Formats: sequence, structure tokens, C-alpha cells
Amino acid sequence: MEGRVWRGEICNRSKRGAHYWVDATIVPWLGPDGEPERFMALRKVITERKQAEERARRREEQLEVLLQISRDLNRDLDQSVVLRKVVLAALKLTGAPCGAAGVMEQGKVRFAECHREGAWHPMVVEFEPGEGVPGTVIESRLPYRSEGKPGVGLESEPAPLESDFAWGACIPILDWDGRSLGCLGIQGPSSGAGITEEDVALLMGLGNAASVALVNARDIAQRETHRRAMEHTQKLESLGVQAGGIAHDFNNLLSAIAGNVALAQLHEEDGQAAHYLENVNTTIQRAADLTHQLLAYAGRGRSERKHVQLHTLVGGMVKLLKVSVSKMARIHLDLPSHLPTILAVPSELQQVVMNLVINASDALGEKEGDIFLTTRLAEQEQLPSKLDAEGRTIPLGTYVCLEIRDTGCGMPTEVQARIFDPFFTTKSTGRGLGLSAILGILRHHNAWIQLESAPGRGTTFTLLFSAASGPAEMQEEGRMEPCWMGHGRVLLADDEVDVRQSTADLLRRFGFEVVEARDGAEAMSLFAAGPPFQLVLTDLTMPQMDGLELARLLRRLAPEVKVVIYSGLPFELNSAAMADLSGQLLKPFKWQELNQLMKRLLAPSDEP
Repeated sequence: MEGRVWRGEICNRSKRGAHYWVDATIVPWLGPDGEPERFMALRKVITERKQAEERARRREEQLEVLLQISRDLNRDLDQSVVLRKVVLAALKLTGAPCGAAGVMEQGKVRFAECHREGAWHPMVVEFEPGEGVPGTVIESRLPYRSEGKPGVGLESEPAPLESDFAWGACIPILDWDGRSLGCLGIQGPSSGAGITEEDVALLMGLGNAASVALVNARDIAQRETHRRAMEHTQKLESLGVQAGGIAHDFNNLLSAIAGNVALAQLHEEDGQAAHYLENVNTTIQRAADLTHQLLAYAGRGRSERKHVQLHTLVGGMVKLLKVSVSKMARIHLDLPSHLPTILAVPSELQQVVMNLVINASDALGEKEGDIFLTTRLAEQEQLPSKLDAEGRTIPLGTYVCLEIRDTGCGMPTEVQARIFDPFFTTKSTGRGLGLSAILGILRHHNAWIQLESAPGRGTTFTLLFSAASGPAEMQEEGRMEPCWMGHGRVLLADDEVDVRQSTADLLRRFGFEVVEARDGAEAMSLFAAGPPFQLVLTDLTMPQMDGLELARLLRRLAPEVKVVIYSGLPFELNSAAMADLSGQLLKPFKWQELNQLMKRLLAPSDEP
């Protein structure tokens, strides 16, 4: 010791094996030569102080853990995650080897799992208020500590926890109003050190943190449930609006068909029937375009953009527009023909125009008013506003513009702010597509929409389409192709009687002998019975045997036979299926389409 006094703290073990602490001072007794001859030791037992210091250190660590878990829990929105973190924090705070947390559901506290030996174990057990330790804690809203008595309350059959617990604790988890949300229990074997009152206080603090997290998680879950319910309700309302609009559009089309058929019947003798029947055919094509758009909306359609003259498209809708709007509305057109083409899906663009015009008519109410449709060419720099209706900047470029303006009631600012919301409507019943659907169509076309309106000053929608450089693709509507006449036997398979009969009559009009089948199985029997058929025309979807299966079997039986398939739904076939087919049609098809397909497949090679 080099002749100096030494002082320090020493941990000793007693004869009974218990540890104790002493504060020791050792003083050397020096001899004549300056070397220690003997030592004198002064000792003071400081075990209680050291234990107090250890408790203080441990409590500080526990408080840090409690603070950290409180912060961490507030980031969790899932109830099961919150419960797991609370249990793990309780075991870390107390050193207990086993624990579980239960929540109140339907008037009972239910436990789903416990943590023991470093892993989670299933535990399906529940307690009524007042039943067992958890039930007592829930009912009294007071903590429980076993104080060395056998711990009870978390056992179940089969017991996921050991049954010989010598100590344990269970604390309630309460909301801000003192109502029980659940409880947290920890237990350990008889060799454990026991749970102190300080531990229970810490667990109560942990329970408070768990309460905040559980309340937040439940509130968010309830809000999400409410949001989904509202969204579901709004979707149903939206479907009602769209169904009303679709019914309105179809009623307009059917009215046009009925009117033209009546005129054809009245003019049958003076030779003008063909003109009205062509109007019927045109209206039917518009109805087909509407169904194709609905299929595209449902993800089952195929839409191709074409070079379109905007003035031609809008001008061709005049008759339908006039029968669709109020009798009090006057439609005015300013559609110059020298404008560039645009790339668009004609049927979708027709629906946009139709529904904006219907909205304009509705805005007039019961009063007389005017609806103006104007097309023009504009550069982005020439636009009065460089922003669209959603506040986005319109890119530089040349645009073909369609302006639809009415002299109706106009819209206040708060309505304009919500007019493109998916489920927003100012109408009690639906007529056509909502503006959100129109906005979706315009985005699909890379087009823009501007809105200008004020109460009492009417509304103006301006649609801006990028000008294209290609020529307009000619529409074949209304052009009568010469009817090609053929001969031979055709097998027709379709389970829809009306479609089968009208198609059979067309084929007979083309000069063919037609044998009809109600499904693929009957068609196969008729084909096998003979005599030979030059062509088989079949629907895609039929009972017993569909069109593709029929085509595959026919190719095996007679590789030379021509097979044509048609369907009311757009369809794409793989290469193996295409190898069995000679052609395909999409219903409803024009008689010219069927006639030209028959000519292509059956006409002699030297026939022009």
C-alpha cells in the first residue's frame, strides 16, 4: 500500500451466503524503516444505502423505458401491436418472465396471447367483470398485487402459463372517463423476487400510456370504418346517379329509334323509308358506342383514339342534343370547319359533350335560355387564364377549344370548389355522367377543362384538346355499301333467339342456306350430321359448349371450314385460339361488316 491510507467500498459475502456492502478505510502502521508493520481497518456497513442507490438507478432506467414506450405507442394505430408493446415494456420494467394484456370486448376482458420464455403463445381466455383477478381489476378499476400469495387470473384450459405462480400483478387500463379498456397482468415463478409497490406504480404509468394509444387506435379505427361506410354509401349514390344518367341517355336513343321506325312505317309507300331506317341504324351505333364506353369504364372495353374533326363530331350530335335538352333551351352552333383534328375516342367525347349540354339545360330551369357551342383554335398564351379548373398550369401549345356556355343560374364559389369531387352532385336524380367521370375522360385524352361561372351569370366550360397534325378519319356511317351475294351452307350458333333469327335472316338475304343451332353442342351435332358447311358463325358465350371450344373441335374434324366468332363484349384471344378462327366480330355489328367479312372469306379469288 506504499504507506498510504486506502478508502473504498467493498462487497462481501456473509457466512450465510448473503451479500453486504461496507465502506472501509485501511490505515497502515509504519515501522522505523518506513514500511507498514500492521494495519488498522475502519468499516461501516452501507448495504441499505447501496440498495437504495441501486433502486434509484433501476427506477431511473425504468422511467426512461416508460417515457420511450409512451412515445412509441403513440405512433401505433393497431390495437394488437399496442398490446404487444405494452406487455414487452412491462416485462422489461419489472423483470417478470411472463405477461399478457387483455381488452374489453362485448362486456368481457379477453386475452388472445401471452409472452413467455421469449416468445408469444396463443391464449384464448375471457373473464366477466368480478371473475378472477382480471375481472376483479376491471370491476374495481384498482391494481392487484399478490404480495407473495399464489398468483391467479391468467390461467386457461389448456393453461398457457405455469400454474404455480407465487407472485403476480394486474393493473387496469382506463380511458379518460375512468371506463375500463382492458388490463395488463404479469406473473412469475415462486423463485422470483416479487413485485413491489413501486413496480405497480410504474405499471400504472404504463397503463396510462397504453390507454392513450388504445383510445387513439380505436378512434382511428372507428373513423376508418365510418369513412368506408360513407364511401360505400357515396358509391351507391354515385351508381344511382350514373344509372339514372345511363337510363336517360338510352331513353333518348330509344326514342329516336322509335320515332324513325314510325316514320319509316308511315313512308313505306312513298319510298322514303330507307332514309328513316338509316337514322335508326345511326342511333343504334350511338347506343353501341355508349355500351362500349360503359365496358371501358368497367375495365372490359377497348377504346382507340382516332383523328377527329371536332366540328364534325359536335355537328353530328345536333339532333340528339335537341331532343335531350329542355324545350325552353335554344342551341346555337359556331363550328368553323378549318380547325385541325384532335386525337380522341369519338364515343367518349360524344358523352362529354352530351352531358355538359344536359347540365347546361338543367341550369336553365323552367326559364327560356340559350346554350352556345363554339369551337376555335387558341395558343396557350392567348387563353384568358393559364390555369385549368383544378388550378393546374396548362402547358404551352396549340389547342382546339370547345366552349359550352349557358345563360342559366350559374354556380357559387363553394359549388365550383366541389364540382369535380367523385360523389358530389347538386341534382336529386342523375342524368348522365358526373363531372368527375367527365374529368377522367378528359385526362385520358390529355385534355384540359376550364370553368367560369357566377350566380345569375351562367356557366362556361371550355375544353382544350391538343391540336393534331393527321387528317380526319372518315366515318362510314350513312354510306350504303353494295350487298355482296354468295351461296352455300352456313351453320349459325347462338343461344339468344332474337340475335340468331335476325342474323340468320341477314345471311339468307346474302344468298346463303342457314342452319341454326341453340348452343355449341347442338352446332357440333348438326355439323357432324352433314352435308358440309362452308362457314360456321358462332357466339362466343353459350351454354353446353362455348364458341372457342366449338371452333377447336371443328378444326379437328374439318380443318378447311371457316369459323367466325362474335361477342357482345370486347375480347382478346391468344395465338392458339386465333389459329382456329377465320374472323371475329363485335356486336352489334352493321350488316355491311358481316357482308364484307363473308365476301372476304368465301368469294372466289378472281371475283373483284
